Amino acid sequence: MTKKMTKEEYIEKMKVINHNAEIEKQKVKQEYAFSNNSYKIGDIIKDHYQIIKIEKVNWVFAGGNYPECVYTGIKLKKDLTPFISGEKSQMWQSNVEELIHE
Repeated sequence: MTKKMTKEEYIEKMKVINHNAEIEKQKVKQEYAFSNNSYKIGDIIKDHYQIIKIEKVNWVFAGGNYPECVYTGIKLKKDLTPFISGEKSQMWQSNVEELIHE
């Protein structure tokens, strides 16, 4: 005969299961975003608002149906020179309109 499980033990085991499931979900989201990534560090990309030179690629899952990459980099002028301020900005993959330079 098995030992009777307490409510506390049940709650603790369910917390562990849910925690592990959440970790696995995050891994799949990250894998999806990066496997569908079209750009790399050093690329210059443009959206409706700005131009950036990619320095970092990460991923997000907020508001949409699927995770996507988000690019961080130095903001560039139309002539592709950096602003004097050295301002950095972010651009979501779904907003990229054009790859200007690799």
